[in-house]
Amino acid sequence: MSGRERGNGQGSVTTLKDSKGKKKYQVRVTVGSKFDVEKERVIYTSKSLGVFKNKAEAEAVLAEYNSSPYDLTNKITTVGDLYDYWSVKYFERIAPSAKRSVESAWAYCEKLRNLKLKKLGSSHIKDVMENGTREVIRGSKKEVRHTSTNTKLRIKSMFNLMLDEAVGLKLVTSNVARSFDVKDMRKEADYQKKK
Repeated sequence: MSGRERGNGQGSVTTLKDSKGKKKYQVRVTVGSKFDVEKERVIYTSKSLGVFKNKAEAEAVLAEYNSSPYDLTNKITTVGDLYDYWSVKYFERIAPSAKRSVESAWAYCEKLRNLKLKKLGSSHIKDVMENGTREVIRGSKKEVRHTSTNTKLRIKSMFNLMLDEAVGLKLVTSNVARSFDVKDMRKEADYQKKK
């Protein structure tokens, strides 16, 4: 735990580094516990309140939460909120290379960050798959990259998983990412690998 020491159950602010080496600060709070008979100790479960650009903002969010705890899922209203919530949990279970792959796919979807989650449709996902771009800085040059076939497949997979989480949390009633398939894209990606 970085920052000042807190009592058990008061949460924590930890330092993360993104793929570009920039520091971000994650706020986690304890939401439950159970006694593990085999290990003979209490195991705590925690949830993320989000990832913040500076430590002061992260500390303020944690202090606000501790003064009056709230249901964490009520704060997820946009596609960006969902990504921030989901990615923290998902990144704990995957390899660093897979994490970079998801972060790269999300970079093409930034224009959806402020879209209300309930307004997200399959057309939005298809649009970022087909027309998504991101700026990459190489030295002093900026270049705009467009989605490759493999990136399109990663975006589709990412939204499948994110929206499965949203359905499970009852934030949306259905997973619009699963309403269309990408068989042709998979064939194209397989063909490109064989070349």
